[in-house]
Amino acid sequence: MGCGSDGGAVDAAKQPVVVAVDASVAPARPAPPPARIGARVLVDVSASVSGFFKAGARTGNAALHAELDTAIAAVGLGTPQRCTVGATVDCKAAPQPAIAFGNPVLYRESVARLDRVFARQPIPVQIDPNHPPEPDLLDDAKLTIVVTDGMQAAGPGAGNTPCARSADPSCIRSLLRERIAEGFGVWIVGIQLAFDGTHYAERALADSYLAEIKSHVDALKFDPRNLGVTFALKSKLVLGRDGTHAYEYQGRKPLLLFVLARDHELGRRTSSLLVAALRKAPLRPGKMTADETVQEIELAPLATRTVRPTAVAAVDAAAQIAEGIKAAQLAETGFQDSKPMGDGVSSKMWCGQNGATLLDVRYTVDGKPPSLFTERIKLVPSVPMPGTIKPPRTESDHIRTGVNCAALPLGDRNKFEFGLVTELAFDRAAAKQNWVVQWSAEDSWKQPEQVYGLADLVMPLLEERATRASKWGPVRVHVDRKQ
Repeated sequence: MGCGSDGGAVDAAKQPVVVAVDASVAPARPAPPPARIGARVLVDVSASVSGFFKAGARTGNAALHAELDTAIAAVGLGTPQRCTVGATVDCKAAPQPAIAFGNPVLYRESVARLDRVFARQPIPVQIDPNHPPEPDLLDDAKLTIVVTDGMQAAGPGAGNTPCARSADPSCIRSLLRERIAEGFGVWIVGIQLAFDGTHYAERALADSYLAEIKSHVDALKFDPRNLGVTFALKSKLVLGRDGTHAYEYQGRKPLLLFVLARDHELGRRTSSLLVAALRKAPLRPGKMTADETVQEIELAPLATRTVRPTAVAAVDAAAQIAEGIKAAQLAETGFQDSKPMGDGVSSKMWCGQNGATLLDVRYTVDGKPPSLFTERIKLVPSVPMPGTIKPPRTESDHIRTGVNCAALPLGDRNKFEFGLVTELAFDRAAAKQNWVVQWSAEDSWKQPEQVYGLADLVMPLLEERATRASKWGPVRVHVDRKQ
Protein backbone atom coordinates (compact mmCIF):
# COMPACT_ATOMS: atom_id res chain seq x y z
CA MET A 1 0.00 0.00 0.00
CA GLY A 2 1.03 3.63 -0.06
CA CYS A 3 3.11 4.28 3.02
CA GLY A 4 6.46 5.44 4.36
CA SER A 5 7.63 8.63 5.93
CA ASP A 6 7.50 10.49 2.63
CA GLY A 7 4.38 8.75 1.28
CA GLY A 8 0.93 10.28 1.04
CA ALA A 9 1.38 13.29 -1.21
CA VAL A 10 3.41 11.67 -3.97
CA ASP A 11 5.30 14.13 -6.15
CA ALA A 12 4.18 14.82 -9.72
CA ALA A 13 6.83 12.58 -11.26
CA LYS A 14 5.31 9.63 -9.41
CA GLN A 15 1.68 10.40 -10.13
CA PRO A 16 -0.44 7.73 -11.84
CA VAL A 17 -0.73 8.56 -15.52
CA VAL A 18 -4.33 8.60 -16.77
CA VAL A 19 -4.43 8.35 -20.54
CA ALA A 20 -7.65 9.14 -22.39
CA VAL A 21 -7.98 7.00 -25.50
CA ASP A 22 -10.60 7.78 -28.13
CA ALA A 23 -12.09 4.39 -28.95
CA SER A 24 -13.14 5.61 -32.40
CA VAL A 25 -9.53 6.20 -33.46
CA ALA A 26 -7.58 3.88 -31.16
CA PRO A 27 -6.15 0.84 -32.92
CA ALA A 28 -7.94 -2.43 -32.31
CA ARG A 29 -6.20 -4.46 -29.62
CA PRO A 30 -4.81 -7.67 -31.05
CA ALA A 31 -5.08 -10.97 -29.23
CA PRO A 32 -2.32 -11.18 -26.60
CA PRO A 33 0.80 -13.08 -27.65
CA PRO A 34 1.57 -16.37 -25.92
CA ALA A 35 2.83 -15.82 -22.39
CA ARG A 36 6.63 -16.00 -22.18
CA ILE A 37 6.71 -16.66 -18.44
CA GLY A 38 5.04 -19.44 -16.51
CA ALA A 39 4.42 -17.59 -13.24
CA ARG A 40 5.29 -14.14 -11.95
CA VAL A 41 5.07 -13.04 -8.31
CA LEU A 42 4.94 -9.27 -7.73
CA VAL A 43 5.70 -8.21 -4.16
CA ASP A 44 4.66 -4.95 -2.53
CA VAL A 45 7.89 -3.68 -0.93
CA SER A 46 6.46 -0.55 0.68
CA ALA A 47 7.58 0.16 4.23
CA SER A 48 4.21 -0.80 5.70
CA VAL A 49 4.92 -4.47 4.85
CA SER A 50 8.17 -4.68 6.85
CA GLY A 51 6.31 -5.29 10.11
CA PHE A 52 5.33 -8.76 8.90
CA PHE A 53 8.99 -9.76 8.85
CA LYS A 54 10.56 -8.02 11.85
CA ALA A 55 11.85 -10.06 14.76
CA GLY A 56 8.54 -10.19 16.63
CA ALA A 57 6.62 -11.58 13.66
CA ARG A 58 9.24 -13.01 11.34
CA THR A 59 9.65 -16.68 12.28
CA GLY A 60 6.50 -18.07 10.70
CA ASN A 61 5.77 -15.35 8.16
CA ALA A 62 8.99 -15.95 6.25
CA ALA A 63 7.49 -19.28 5.17
CA LEU A 64 4.90 -17.45 3.06
CA HIS A 65 7.00 -17.13 -0.10
CA ALA A 66 8.20 -20.72 0.15
CA GLU A 67 4.56 -21.82 0.14
CA LEU A 68 3.94 -19.69 -2.96
CA ASP A 69 6.77 -21.51 -4.74
CA THR A 70 5.37 -24.88 -3.70
CA ALA A 71 1.87 -24.11 -5.04
CA ILE A 72 3.23 -22.73 -8.31
CA ALA A 73 5.40 -25.79 -8.82
CA ALA A 74 2.39 -28.02 -8.12
CA VAL A 75 0.52 -26.57 -11.12
CA GLY A 76 3.50 -27.26 -13.35
CA LEU A 77 4.87 -23.73 -13.79
CA GLY A 78 8.27 -24.20 -12.15
CA THR A 79 10.02 -21.44 -10.22
CA PRO A 80 8.31 -18.04 -10.56
CA GLN A 81 9.93 -14.81 -11.64
CA ARG A 82 9.78 -12.31 -8.80
CA CYS A 83 9.35 -8.55 -9.15
CA THR A 84 9.16 -5.77 -6.59
CA VAL A 85 6.43 -3.14 -6.57
CA GLY A 86 7.35 0.25 -5.19
CA ALA A 87 7.29 3.56 -7.03
CA THR A 88 8.02 1.40 -10.08
CA VAL A 89 7.68 -2.27 -10.95
CA ASP A 90 11.12 -3.86 -11.11
CA CYS A 91 11.55 -7.39 -12.46
CA LYS A 92 15.29 -7.08 -13.14
CA ALA A 93 16.81 -6.11 -9.81
CA ALA A 94 14.36 -8.00 -7.58
CA PRO A 95 15.88 -10.79 -5.48
CA GLN A 96 14.69 -14.17 -6.76
CA PRO A 97 15.09 -16.66 -3.89
CA ALA A 98 11.93 -16.91 -1.81
CA ILE A 99 13.91 -16.64 1.42
CA ALA A 100 15.07 -13.12 0.48
CA PHE A 101 11.53 -11.84 0.90
CA GLY A 102 11.58 -12.62 4.60
CA ASN A 103 14.10 -9.84 5.19
CA PRO A 104 12.47 -6.65 6.54
CA VAL A 105 15.23 -4.51 4.99
CA LEU A 106 13.71 -5.17 1.57
CA TYR A 107 10.54 -3.28 2.49
CA ARG A 108 11.47 0.41 2.42
CA GLU A 109 9.59 2.04 -0.49
CA SER A 110 7.36 5.01 0.31
CA VAL A 111 4.60 3.81 -2.02
CA ALA A 112 3.49 0.66 -3.86
CA ARG A 113 2.10 1.46 -7.30
CA LEU A 114 -0.34 -1.42 -7.63
CA ASP A 115 -2.04 0.49 -10.45
CA ARG A 116 1.08 -0.10 -12.56
CA VAL A 117 0.66 -3.83 -12.05
CA PHE A 118 -3.01 -4.07 -13.00
CA ALA A 119 -3.27 -1.29 -15.62
CA ARG A 120 -2.83 -2.01 -19.31
CA GLN A 121 -0.84 0.65 -21.11
CA PRO A 122 -2.48 2.11 -24.24
CA ILE A 123 -1.20 0.75 -27.54
CA PRO A 124 1.10 3.28 -29.24
CA VAL A 125 -0.17 4.56 -32.55
CA GLN A 126 3.28 3.83 -33.96
CA ILE A 127 5.78 1.27 -32.71
CA ASP A 128 9.54 1.54 -33.17
CA PRO A 129 10.58 -2.00 -34.21
CA ASN A 130 14.02 -1.36 -32.74
CA HIS A 131 12.53 -0.44 -29.37
CA PRO A 132 9.24 -2.32 -29.06
CA PRO A 133 7.06 -1.61 -26.01
CA GLU A 134 7.41 -3.88 -23.02
CA PRO A 135 4.90 -6.75 -22.94
CA ASP A 136 1.90 -6.26 -20.72
CA LEU A 137 2.74 -7.57 -17.24
CA LEU A 138 -0.34 -9.75 -16.96
CA ASP A 139 -0.42 -10.98 -20.56
CA ASP A 140 3.25 -11.95 -20.33
CA ALA A 141 2.71 -14.62 -17.64
CA LYS A 142 0.37 -17.58 -17.54
CA LEU A 143 -0.15 -16.91 -13.84
CA THR A 144 0.34 -13.72 -11.83
CA ILE A 145 0.30 -13.43 -8.03
CA VAL A 146 0.46 -10.01 -6.35
CA VAL A 147 1.43 -9.93 -2.65
CA THR A 148 0.37 -6.77 -0.82
CA ASP A 149 -0.92 -5.46 2.51
CA GLY A 150 -3.57 -3.39 0.76
CA MET A 151 -4.34 -0.22 -1.11
CA GLN A 152 -3.63 3.45 -0.58
CA ALA A 153 -6.09 5.86 0.90
CA ALA A 154 -7.70 8.07 -1.72
CA GLY A 155 -5.56 11.13 -2.27
CA PRO A 156 -6.86 14.70 -1.95
CA GLY A 157 -8.71 15.91 -5.02
CA ALA A 158 -9.25 12.39 -6.35
CA GLY A 159 -12.91 13.07 -7.07
CA ASN A 160 -14.70 10.42 -9.12
CA THR A 161 -11.79 9.68 -11.46
CA PRO A 162 -10.23 6.28 -10.70
CA CYS A 163 -6.44 6.35 -10.24
CA ALA A 164 -6.32 10.16 -10.47
CA ARG A 165 -4.32 10.54 -7.26
CA SER A 166 -3.48 7.10 -5.86
CA ALA A 167 -3.89 3.35 -6.18
CA ASP A 168 -6.87 3.45 -3.84
CA PRO A 169 -9.68 0.84 -3.69
CA SER A 170 -11.76 2.51 -6.42
CA CYS A 171 -8.70 2.64 -8.68
CA ILE A 172 -7.83 -1.03 -8.24
CA ARG A 173 -11.50 -1.99 -8.59
CA SER A 174 -11.68 -0.13 -11.90
CA LEU A 175 -8.52 -1.81 -13.21
CA LEU A 176 -9.65 -5.28 -12.15
CA ARG A 177 -13.01 -4.69 -13.82
CA GLU A 178 -11.18 -4.02 -17.09
CA ARG A 179 -9.03 -7.13 -16.70
CA ILE A 180 -12.09 -9.26 -15.99
CA ALA A 181 -13.70 -7.91 -19.15
CA GLU A 182 -10.57 -8.99 -21.05
CA GLY A 183 -11.07 -12.57 -19.85
CA PHE A 184 -8.86 -12.78 -16.77
CA GLY A 185 -9.93 -14.86 -13.82
CA VAL A 186 -9.29 -13.10 -10.48
CA TRP A 187 -9.06 -14.60 -7.00
CA ILE A 188 -8.06 -13.02 -3.68
CA VAL A 189 -6.51 -15.04 -0.85
CA GLY A 190 -6.31 -13.33 2.55
CA ILE A 191 -3.88 -14.41 5.29
CA GLN A 192 -3.86 -13.21 8.89
CA LEU A 193 -0.27 -12.89 10.10
CA ALA A 194 1.57 -11.69 13.18
CA PHE A 195 2.72 -8.08 12.76
CA ASP A 196 5.15 -5.83 14.62
CA GLY A 197 5.92 -2.58 12.86
CA THR A 198 4.75 0.77 11.56
CA HIS A 199 1.15 1.42 10.57
CA TYR A 200 0.78 4.41 8.24
CA ALA A 201 -2.40 6.40 8.72
CA GLU A 202 -1.91 8.18 5.36
CA ARG A 203 -3.51 11.32 6.76
CA ALA A 204 -2.82 13.94 9.40
CA LEU A 205 -4.24 13.09 12.82
CA ALA A 206 -4.85 15.24 15.86
CA ASP A 207 -3.36 13.95 19.13
CA SER A 208 -6.87 13.10 20.34
CA TYR A 209 -7.09 10.33 17.71
CA LEU A 210 -4.42 8.36 19.56
CA ALA A 211 -6.84 7.58 22.40
CA GLU A 212 -9.37 6.16 19.89
CA ILE A 213 -6.71 3.98 18.30
CA LYS A 214 -5.48 2.73 21.69
CA SER A 215 -9.03 1.93 22.82
CA HIS A 216 -9.64 -0.06 19.64
CA VAL A 217 -6.36 -1.99 19.90
CA ASP A 218 -6.95 -2.76 23.59
CA ALA A 219 -10.42 -4.16 22.77
CA LEU A 220 -8.87 -6.70 20.40
CA LYS A 221 -7.31 -8.49 23.37
CA PHE A 222 -10.76 -9.69 24.52
CA ASP A 223 -11.60 -11.58 21.31
CA PRO A 224 -11.07 -15.32 22.08
CA ARG A 225 -9.51 -15.79 18.63
CA ASN A 226 -6.75 -13.39 19.63
CA LEU A 227 -5.57 -15.32 22.68
CA GLY A 228 -1.82 -15.66 22.41
CA VAL A 229 -1.44 -12.53 20.27
CA THR A 230 0.29 -9.57 21.89
CA PHE A 231 -1.56 -6.37 21.00
CA ALA A 232 0.08 -3.05 21.70
CA LEU A 233 0.16 0.53 20.53
CA LYS A 234 3.88 1.03 20.92
CA SER A 235 4.39 4.70 20.17
CA LYS A 236 2.76 8.08 19.97
CA LEU A 237 1.74 9.53 16.64
CA VAL A 238 4.79 10.23 14.50
CA LEU A 239 4.59 13.01 11.93
CA GLY A 240 6.18 12.23 8.58
CA ARG A 241 7.79 14.69 6.19
CA ASP A 242 4.67 14.60 4.02
CA GLY A 243 2.45 15.83 6.88
CA THR A 244 0.76 12.47 7.57
CA HIS A 245 1.05 10.41 10.74
CA ALA A 246 2.13 6.88 11.59
CA TYR A 247 2.41 4.81 14.76
CA GLU A 248 4.01 1.56 15.92
CA TYR A 249 1.57 -1.34 16.23
CA GLN A 250 1.96 -4.93 17.37
CA GLY A 251 -0.73 -7.56 16.84
CA ARG A 252 -2.09 -9.30 13.76
CA LYS A 253 -2.73 -7.99 10.27
CA PRO A 254 -3.72 -9.41 6.87
CA LEU A 255 -1.69 -9.82 3.71
CA LEU A 256 -3.54 -10.23 0.41
CA LEU A 257 -2.62 -12.42 -2.55
CA PHE A 258 -4.24 -11.44 -5.86
CA VAL A 259 -4.19 -14.38 -8.29
CA LEU A 260 -4.82 -13.64 -11.99
CA ALA A 261 -4.85 -15.97 -15.00
CA ARG A 262 -6.57 -16.16 -18.38
CA ASP A 263 -6.69 -19.93 -17.89
CA HIS A 264 -9.46 -20.03 -15.31
CA GLU A 265 -8.85 -23.61 -14.23
CA LEU A 266 -5.16 -22.80 -13.68
CA GLY A 267 -6.01 -19.76 -11.58
CA ARG A 268 -8.69 -21.56 -9.58
CA ARG A 269 -6.45 -24.54 -8.89
CA THR A 270 -3.52 -22.33 -7.85
CA SER A 271 -5.71 -20.33 -5.49
CA SER A 272 -7.09 -23.52 -3.91
CA LEU A 273 -3.59 -24.97 -3.52
CA LEU A 274 -2.41 -21.76 -1.87
CA VAL A 275 -5.27 -21.84 0.61
CA ALA A 276 -4.61 -25.49 1.48
CA ALA A 277 -0.84 -24.97 1.84
CA LEU A 278 -1.08 -21.77 3.87
CA ARG A 279 -3.60 -23.32 6.26
CA LYS A 280 -1.04 -26.03 7.02
CA ALA A 281 1.91 -23.62 7.32
CA PRO A 282 3.09 -22.27 10.73
CA LEU A 283 1.49 -18.88 10.16
CA ARG A 284 -1.46 -18.77 12.56
CA PRO A 285 -1.54 -15.84 14.99
CA GLY A 286 -2.94 -16.67 18.41
CA LYS A 287 -5.82 -19.14 18.69
CA MET A 288 -7.24 -18.47 15.24
CA THR A 289 -8.16 -21.67 13.40
CA ALA A 290 -6.64 -22.51 10.04
CA ASP A 291 -9.92 -21.61 8.31
CA GLU A 292 -10.06 -18.24 10.09
CA THR A 293 -6.44 -17.48 9.26
CA VAL A 294 -6.60 -18.10 5.49
CA GLN A 295 -9.59 -17.12 3.35
CA GLU A 296 -10.37 -17.01 -0.37
CA ILE A 297 -12.85 -15.39 -2.73
CA GLU A 298 -13.33 -15.60 -6.49
CA LEU A 299 -14.13 -12.37 -8.33
CA ALA A 300 -14.21 -13.86 -11.81
CA PRO A 301 -15.25 -15.85 -13.76
CA LEU A 302 -17.83 -16.88 -11.11
CA ALA A 303 -18.95 -19.84 -13.18
CA THR A 304 -22.47 -20.97 -12.39
CA ARG A 305 -23.26 -24.60 -11.79
CA THR A 306 -23.49 -26.82 -14.85
CA VAL A 307 -27.13 -27.54 -15.69
CA ARG A 308 -28.07 -30.24 -18.18
CA PRO A 309 -31.65 -30.97 -19.33
CA THR A 310 -32.18 -34.74 -19.23
CA ALA A 311 -35.80 -35.36 -20.22
CA VAL A 312 -39.22 -33.95 -21.05
CA ALA A 313 -42.11 -36.00 -19.68
CA ALA A 314 -45.87 -35.67 -19.44
CA VAL A 315 -47.11 -35.18 -15.88
CA ASP A 316 -49.22 -38.06 -14.58
CA ALA A 317 -52.96 -37.63 -15.10
CA ALA A 318 -53.94 -37.29 -11.42
CA ALA A 319 -51.48 -34.44 -10.88
CA GLN A 320 -52.66 -32.71 -14.06
CA ILE A 321 -56.31 -32.87 -13.04
CA ALA A 322 -55.33 -31.52 -9.60
CA GLU A 323 -53.80 -28.52 -11.38
CA GLY A 324 -56.90 -27.83 -13.48
CA ILE A 325 -56.37 -29.81 -16.68
CA LYS A 326 -59.59 -31.63 -17.66
CA ALA A 327 -59.68 -35.33 -18.45
CA ALA A 328 -61.20 -34.53 -21.87
CA GLN A 329 -58.19 -32.36 -22.69
CA LEU A 330 -55.77 -35.12 -21.68
CA ALA A 331 -57.65 -37.57 -23.88
CA GLU A 332 -56.72 -35.48 -26.91
CA THR A 333 -52.95 -35.62 -26.33
CA GLY A 334 -50.20 -38.14 -26.83
CA PHE A 335 -46.54 -37.88 -25.88
CA GLN A 336 -43.39 -39.73 -26.94
CA ASP A 337 -40.38 -40.21 -24.67
CA SER A 338 -37.76 -37.49 -25.15
CA LYS A 339 -34.36 -38.21 -26.66
CA PRO A 340 -30.94 -36.56 -26.21
CA MET A 341 -30.13 -33.81 -28.70
CA GLY A 342 -26.60 -32.43 -28.38
CA ASP A 343 -26.48 -30.69 -24.99
CA GLY A 344 -30.26 -30.79 -24.69
CA VAL A 345 -33.32 -32.96 -25.28
CA SER A 346 -36.00 -33.23 -27.95
CA SER A 347 -39.48 -34.76 -27.80
CA LYS A 348 -42.64 -35.15 -29.89
CA MET A 349 -46.32 -35.00 -29.08
CA TRP A 350 -49.67 -34.81 -30.87
CA CYS A 351 -52.88 -33.17 -29.78
CA GLY A 352 -56.38 -32.42 -30.96
CA GLN A 353 -58.17 -29.11 -31.05
CA ASN A 354 -59.08 -29.23 -27.35
CA GLY A 355 -55.92 -30.99 -26.18
CA ALA A 356 -53.82 -29.70 -23.31
CA THR A 357 -51.14 -31.25 -21.12
CA LEU A 358 -48.60 -30.36 -18.47
CA LEU A 359 -44.95 -31.25 -19.07
CA ASP A 360 -42.00 -31.59 -16.70
CA VAL A 361 -38.55 -30.61 -17.96
CA ARG A 362 -36.10 -32.57 -15.85
CA TYR A 363 -32.47 -31.55 -15.35
CA THR A 364 -29.32 -32.36 -13.39
CA VAL A 365 -27.04 -29.88 -11.67
CA ASP A 366 -23.31 -30.22 -10.99
CA GLY A 367 -21.29 -28.03 -8.64
CA LYS A 368 -22.45 -25.29 -6.32
CA PRO A 369 -23.19 -21.58 -6.71
CA PRO A 370 -20.27 -19.16 -6.22
CA SER A 371 -19.67 -17.82 -2.75
CA LEU A 372 -22.14 -15.08 -1.73
CA PHE A 373 -24.61 -15.90 -4.49
CA THR A 374 -27.90 -17.71 -4.71
CA GLU A 375 -28.92 -19.25 -7.99
CA ARG A 376 -32.26 -19.62 -9.77
CA ILE A 377 -32.88 -21.97 -12.68
CA LYS A 378 -35.54 -20.91 -15.17
CA LEU A 379 -37.05 -22.25 -18.38
CA VAL A 380 -37.04 -19.45 -20.93
CA PRO A 381 -38.59 -19.64 -24.43
CA SER A 382 -36.10 -18.97 -27.21
CA VAL A 383 -38.85 -17.21 -29.20
CA PRO A 384 -42.36 -16.02 -28.20
CA MET A 385 -44.70 -19.02 -28.39
CA PRO A 386 -48.49 -19.15 -28.33
CA GLY A 387 -49.93 -22.18 -26.69
CA THR A 388 -48.13 -22.41 -23.37
CA ILE A 389 -50.53 -23.02 -20.52
CA LYS A 390 -48.86 -21.03 -17.76
CA PRO A 391 -45.47 -19.55 -16.86
CA PRO A 392 -42.92 -22.31 -16.16
CA ARG A 393 -42.63 -23.20 -12.47
CA THR A 394 -39.30 -24.36 -11.05
CA GLU A 395 -39.23 -27.28 -8.62
CA SER A 396 -36.23 -28.99 -7.01
CA ASP A 397 -35.19 -31.09 -10.01
CA HIS A 398 -37.62 -30.11 -12.76
CA ILE A 399 -39.54 -27.21 -14.26
CA ARG A 400 -43.25 -27.59 -15.04
CA THR A 401 -44.80 -26.04 -18.09
CA GLY A 402 -47.47 -27.16 -20.56
CA VAL A 403 -49.03 -26.97 -24.00
CA ASN A 404 -52.50 -25.71 -24.90
CA CYS A 405 -53.21 -26.99 -28.40
CA ALA A 406 -56.24 -24.78 -28.98
CA ALA A 407 -53.86 -21.88 -29.72
CA LEU A 408 -51.78 -23.83 -32.27
CA PRO A 409 -52.27 -24.02 -36.06
CA LEU A 410 -52.97 -27.35 -37.72
CA GLY A 411 -49.98 -29.40 -38.84
CA ASP A 412 -46.76 -30.96 -37.56
CA ARG A 413 -44.57 -27.87 -37.80
CA ASN A 414 -45.30 -26.44 -34.37
CA LYS A 415 -42.12 -26.28 -32.31
CA PHE A 416 -41.61 -25.14 -28.75
CA GLU A 417 -37.98 -24.35 -27.95
CA PHE A 418 -36.69 -23.37 -24.54
CA GLY A 419 -33.37 -22.82 -22.84
CA LEU A 420 -32.56 -23.54 -19.22
CA VAL A 421 -31.15 -20.33 -17.75
CA THR A 422 -29.28 -19.92 -14.47
CA GLU A 423 -29.40 -16.49 -12.86
CA LEU A 424 -27.18 -15.39 -9.98
CA ALA A 425 -28.44 -13.15 -7.20
CA PHE A 426 -26.02 -11.43 -4.82
CA ASP A 427 -26.74 -12.35 -1.20
CA ARG A 428 -26.23 -9.09 0.70
CA ALA A 429 -27.02 -10.64 4.08
CA ALA A 430 -24.36 -13.31 3.60
CA ALA A 431 -21.91 -10.69 2.32
CA LYS A 432 -22.02 -8.86 5.67
CA GLN A 433 -20.67 -12.00 7.35
CA ASN A 434 -18.06 -12.74 4.71
CA TRP A 435 -14.38 -12.43 5.56
CA VAL A 436 -13.92 -9.63 3.02
CA VAL A 437 -16.28 -7.37 4.98
CA GLN A 438 -15.07 -8.60 8.37
CA TRP A 439 -11.44 -7.85 7.44
CA SER A 440 -12.20 -4.46 5.85
CA ALA A 441 -11.70 -1.04 7.45
CA GLU A 442 -13.63 2.05 6.45
CA ASP A 443 -10.69 4.32 7.26
CA SER A 444 -6.92 4.00 7.04
CA TRP A 445 -5.95 5.05 10.55
CA LYS A 446 -8.06 3.51 13.36
CA GLN A 447 -8.05 -0.25 12.65
CA PRO A 448 -4.49 -1.40 11.94
CA GLU A 449 -5.57 -5.06 11.97
CA GLN A 450 -7.88 -4.53 8.97
CA VAL A 451 -7.39 -3.80 5.25
CA TYR A 452 -8.50 -0.34 4.24
CA GLY A 453 -11.29 -0.41 1.65
CA LEU A 454 -11.23 -4.16 0.98
CA ALA A 455 -15.03 -4.41 0.90
CA ASP A 456 -15.21 -1.35 -1.39
CA LEU A 457 -12.88 -3.13 -3.78
CA VAL A 458 -14.56 -6.54 -3.82
CA MET A 459 -18.29 -6.22 -3.23
CA PRO A 460 -19.19 -3.90 -6.14
CA LEU A 461 -17.38 -6.23 -8.54
CA LEU A 462 -19.35 -9.20 -7.25
CA GLU A 463 -22.66 -7.35 -7.47
CA GLU A 464 -21.90 -6.42 -11.06
CA ARG A 465 -21.19 -10.05 -11.91
CA ALA A 466 -24.66 -11.03 -10.70
CA THR A 467 -26.22 -9.43 -13.78
CA ARG A 468 -24.95 -12.27 -16.00
CA ALA A 469 -27.03 -15.31 -16.91
CA SER A 470 -25.92 -18.68 -18.30
CA LYS A 471 -28.02 -20.60 -20.80
CA TRP A 472 -28.15 -24.40 -21.12
CA GLY A 473 -30.03 -26.69 -23.43
CA PRO A 474 -31.91 -26.52 -25.72
CA VAL A 475 -35.20 -28.16 -24.78
CA ARG A 476 -37.38 -28.79 -27.84
CA VAL A 477 -40.95 -30.08 -28.13
CA HIS A 478 -42.38 -30.78 -31.62
CA VAL A 479 -46.18 -30.69 -31.68
CA ASP A 480 -48.38 -32.26 -34.36
CA ARG A 481 -51.68 -30.41 -34.09
CA LYS A 482 -54.47 -32.58 -35.43
CA GLN A 483 -58.18 -31.93 -36.09
